[in-house]
Amino acid sequence: MSIQNKTLLQFNKISLAFDGKNILDSLSGSIIDRDRIGLVGINGSGKTSLLKCLAGLIKSNSGSVNRNCTIEYIPQLDLEFYRKKTPLHLYLQGIHEDWWQILIAYESIFKTRLSETQLLSTLSGGELVKLNLAVALAKSPEVILLDEPTNHLDLHSLNELKTVLQKTDIAFVVVSHNIDFLNSVVKTIWEIEKCKLTIYGGDYDFYKTEKDNEIQSQIDQFEVERKRLKKIKTAFQRGNIRFQKEKAKFDRMAKTNDRSIPKIARNSMRRNMQTSFGADKVKKEKSIEKTNDMLNTLKLKQRKNICLKLNTRQKSGLVLSVKTGSLLLPSRKLLIDKINFDIYHGDRLAILGDNGSGKTTLVKQFSYNRKDSLLKNVSYGSEYKTLYVDQKYDLINPKATIIKNVQDNNANISYEDVRKVLGNLCFPGNLDIQKNAKILSGGETARLAFAIATSSDIDMLILDEPTNNLDIETVEAITETLKEFQGTIAAISHDFHFLEQIGINEYYLIDNKQLLK
Repeated sequence: MSIQNKTLLQFNKISLAFDGKNILDSLSGSIIDRDRIGLVGINGSGKTSLLKCLAGLIKSNSGSVNRNCTIEYIPQLDLEFYRKKTPLHLYLQGIHEDWWQILIAYESIFKTRLSETQLLSTLSGGELVKLNLAVALAKSPEVILLDEPTNHLDLHSLNELKTVLQKTDIAFVVVSHNIDFLNSVVKTIWEIEKCKLTIYGGDYDFYKTEKDNEIQSQIDQFEVERKRLKKIKTAFQRGNIRFQKEKAKFDRMAKTNDRSIPKIARNSMRRNMQTSFGADKVKKEKSIEKTNDMLNTLKLKQRKNICLKLNTRQKSGLVLSVKTGSLLLPSRKLLIDKINFDIYHGDRLAILGDNGSGKTTLVKQFSYNRKDSLLKNVSYGSEYKTLYVDQKYDLINPKATIIKNVQDNNANISYEDVRKVLGNLCFPGNLDIQKNAKILSGGETARLAFAIATSSDIDMLILDEPTNNLDIETVEAITETLKEFQGTIAAISHDFHFLEQIGINEYYLIDNKQLLK
């Protein structure tokens, strides 16, 4: 076998359960030399668990993992962990004996230098992701497992990560919700759905086409089986009517002592009729049961769609205008100078720029007639309502109940309507909405944020990296909703596929304290 076809890792029928709940069920697959694999699935489907099983960080309940390689696992970035005021060289000494090799690798790969005395807490999200990648590469692994590496990356860092993965000869498996990123770097898709693993050869677009075809085939099969069931039930009912008529006929003949047919022959005919009907009844009941089982299986296979609707009050006119404006922090530090733009109702704009360039600070000033605005020389049109949804979902109060979080945005919404809004976001019907929002997972918290967005009319939706922490299926559902939204959208995102799909038609770049269109 040539080295290019070397099997680096193979797993066979691995299963995993937590607290009695199945996460992975009899998964099998392999990683060969130079594999480029994208791992997708809804939040909570077991993507991280699978990576940890492959890396040997957790042990599966059953099955086997054969590792013929060195593996490096890069987990999701925990920004709170990196808030420590620890010099970089002290942090790296605890990771790698030749810690300076990591800084050399970082500079070699990303063409920029990190100071060994720099505090860990001063690094941006993008710098931390690149540092973790440099740590992994400095150990010369044969396989790298990356869990959501595109979170917290600005556009420049994202492109650097793409370039590294496109050029490397190291096999990798990457979890990401960024479709454009996946299409750029992977050649195989692993999908986890309902605890099972399905492998598709090709990039994400190929996988999506194949998946859509599978779902349509299931829908077609469901319709065929539904019609078949209806036909069987109709035939069964007709047979039952015929049987009852014949039975009534024989009952009348017996009651009136009708001698047109001898009693022995009549009783024989009755027995034959009952036997024939009984056999046909059993046959049709089995067929109905089998078809119902098949329909239930097809229902389980079909995904529950997220259904959202955003409403707006404003229909036209100017939203806000800035003429030769500037954006200054309370400390009087200048972030952006000589700002000129007009935003009208229905506009869709994206703000791009490196981390720390002022993107978030800028869009937060878009609220109507903000008294403490840091944006100078701004004027407004008619009154409008904004909602700011960021990647941390700060609009959600974790100490408040789920229902109160929704009602705080719309005091007039009823308990039943809260249930309906949450149901549209695929929250389970038995969810206790009187519990605090802190019980929700990251993905559920994100969906709650968009439930709040749909609970009342909004004129301008401000989205700050909204796709972070969301699975692709939820992103696609939100995308469809935003397509139909008639209001104004201002978005910060490094996911160009998402921006393109929601109809962004104006792009602004913050570069060297200038806002460029």
